[in-house]
Amino acid sequence: MNLPTDQHGAIREYLSSLIDCTPVRALLDIGCGEGVDLRALSEHLSPDARLVGIDPSPAAVETAKLATRDDPRFLFNTADLAEGLPFREHTFDAVLAVNVLESLRDKHALLREIHRILVPGGQLLCANFDWDLQAFVGEDPVLVRKLLQGYQEWQQCWREGSDPWMGRRLWHMMQQSALFTGRIETYVLVDTEYLPTRFGYDQVHAMEQLITHGHIRAEDFERFDGELEQLSARNAYLYAIPLFIYVGKRKD
Repeated sequence: MNLPTDQHGAIREYLSSLIDCTPVRALLDIGCGEGVDLRALSEHLSPDARLVGIDPSPAAVETAKLATRDDPRFLFNTADLAEGLPFREHTFDAVLAVNVLESLRDKHALLREIHRILVPGGQLLCANFDWDLQAFVGEDPVLVRKLLQGYQEWQQCWREGSDPWMGRRLWHMMQQSALFTGRIETYVLVDTEYLPTRFGYDQVHAMEQLITHGHIRAEDFERFDGELEQLSARNAYLYAIPLFIYVGKRKD
């Protein structure tokens, strides 16, 4: 997750609280990015735990390697998730996957692979934002809906697919798989300031890329951005998005 430090830290701590860290000797972070989540989780695990991260981005993996080069517990590698997970059966006690499933065409294939590499009774923590449930306070509700719709339909170049409803679909998908037993938890990220250091601000400015792809007009983006700045100046701005989290265990 690419979040500002304080927001990222709060979500990271909440996710860590949902894992029973005591029995974990080997943990895999799928879509690890620069390894920030894995490094934070290491503080809750035993000193001899093995911490593995995989990500499709070579640049992110290189950053993760550099950050942990003096700690032999960590191992980071690039991986194409569509090709399966490059590990033997029953390798990991726990698997973490945050905002990963939304980007894959064959989501059930990844779940089968996670089931394969988990030890019997191993833990799965799978979390996804629901992008269709993003909420902005705005002066023009029609404009807000228009820009959010464009964002939801945008498929970034590194993604196989794009499912803005992945958060709300998570429970049903896990039930369909019949591979895990678990529950759903939620975490709501809230911003009340429209500033470059905040997640809501970053989401809006990611929308600026939609102009070049023809999803939104430049004048609509500029008006939306300006309105949010004015609302923030009046202490009237609010942004929120829910993170749906499946907390489960491998069925034997």
